[in-house]
Amino acid sequence: MSKNIKIKKRMSKKAFADALEKGLGRAFIYVSNYGLKNVEDLVLHACLHNQNYDTQCESSREKWLFDMIKDKAEYPAIRSSIIKALETEIDDTELFQLCGLAKEMALNGDKEVKRILKKRVLKSAKTTEQEYWGFEDYIEVYGNSGVLDLAKIYGKRLLKKPEGEIPNGFYIDEEKEKILIEHSKTNPEIKAYLDYLYRNGYFKYRKDKKLTATQIRASRQKYRRKIRKKFPLKKIIEDAQNRVGQYPKDYVRFGEFATERELEKICDLIFTETDEEVLIRLLWIFRRTSLPIYSPKYFKWANGKHEGLRSASIAALANTPDKKVHELARAKVKASQILGADDEVLNLFILNYTSRDAKLIINALNSVKPSRDDSHSLIFSIRDLTDYYKDPKLSDVLIWAYENSPCTMCRERIVKKLYEFVKLSDSKLNECLYDANETIREFAKKLIDDNKHG
Repeated sequence: MSKNIKIKKRMSKKAFADALEKGLGRAFIYVSNYGLKNVEDLVLHACLHNQNYDTQCESSREKWLFDMIKDKAEYPAIRSSIIKALETEIDDTELFQLCGLAKEMALNGDKEVKRILKKRVLKSAKTTEQEYWGFEDYIEVYGNSGVLDLAKIYGKRLLKKPEGEIPNGFYIDEEKEKILIEHSKTNPEIKAYLDYLYRNGYFKYRKDKKLTATQIRASRQKYRRKIRKKFPLKKIIEDAQNRVGQYPKDYVRFGEFATERELEKICDLIFTETDEEVLIRLLWIFRRTSLPIYSPKYFKWANGKHEGLRSASIAALANTPDKKVHELARAKVKASQILGADDEVLNLFILNYTSRDAKLIINALNSVKPSRDDSHSLIFSIRDLTDYYKDPKLSDVLIWAYENSPCTMCRERIVKKLYEFVKLSDSKLNECLYDANETIREFAKKLIDDNKHG
């Protein structure tokens, strides 16, 4: 990454910590301008503790962090702490990032870290307790020999316990498959591993052809029959009445494929049910499908004290285009009721939005102090709302989402939407060049390059 971007003033330590945790480019730019003095502890913490909001979905931050620290005076001390953590850490989430940092350090010529990475990853591969962290990093550092090292370990485990399972610890492309085939002819351990992969259909997906529209419809219909068989009306009602399930998933799936008559039957039960926990589960059915029967009760619950019932009612009403739903949405945002059980209130606008709502929405967003989870939920709603309405008046809402997203994947979509709505200012584009999310960096670089040649 280039480091010639200048900033006009220093951030407070609190502001830097916030930007660093979110992976915003301004954190990288700040360190490029002012170094690590006064923020070394924050950056060290970010190296040792994975700050991704969703470690399973977000891209890792090792390159971003390594580029931030590698040429700084504080690097030797930070390096020592990373090595110590790599040797002793047991948490998978932390090890996932530590191995990535070790990879960057090894590729930068650090032979000691390269050796430690090998020792730690191969030790993990020999056990069943820790599954997959570090394997891709190890292969990136050691190349084909790394692939063979891991294959031998996995094969040895399988020869010792043929009925056992091993993790799909690293991606095997056609080149790696050829290497394994070649070496399996003379190495029984590699052969055992390769046979295991074939036996479990690891390469099957490569033979799958792109489905036609007819095949997609047929697949959808097959899935519908499967769900309806698994969750018939009688069972879903019994489950709700027995308070089965703590999450909406199965009720939502029933609702997606239910007939209109079945949904009307559910509504009849809702109007007569008095048990709030049962009501919540019945309302979950309408999280992705419209309520077929209208009732003032939904609005009473949406403003009620029972948080679960309030949340379920708001989610159900969000699928209804209706003047009263719009009035409820505006009343909620005017009162800044958009957090906690009300965190899906913005969804009420998705089928009921007008341009005059944009100001109310941004005022509500600016008036609250959401947790990371609240912010993530609000940003999901903002993403959906701006998918429906390409209204430039919502640009301030998108900027709020950019500033407050704890998730770099959500920010990636927000950045692209901002560009679509109102382009991106030079300062925002420059900041995106140094974002922790690689796709955001590439998107900003392409826009800048296009502008230069346009």
